[in-house]
Amino acid sequence: MKKAFRKIAKAISITTTILLSSVFLAFSAFAEGGGIGDAPSSVNTATYKTLVTLVFWVVRIVVLGLTAIPGLVKIAQGVGNEDVRERNGGISLLVIGGALFAATFAIEALF
Repeated sequence: MKKAFRKIAKAISITTTILLSSVFLAFSAFAEGGGIGDAPSSVNTATYKTLVTLVFWVVRIVVLGLTAIPGLVKIAQGVGNEDVRERNGGISLLVIGGALFAATFAIEALF
């Protein structure tokens, strides 16, 4: 249990670091030139938008892999062992993973 909790805590801290650094990047971009949408007409930002989309999908896959799969396993183990605490721990992991997954969409919209 402690080992799984450490892995999940590490994954959450890494995801939070990535998301916060992208938010700070967005804030600095908006502060410098009024937003990325105000790029000069001769500059093509399609590659940047594609890169941001790909990075966020990688983050989403990592979040789902590190929270949803262990959460479902914990729920199944808890139900099989009739252990309410283990089942609730799995449900908590699913809720945390869902919140992080949704946060990636909200932060991506800033770009």
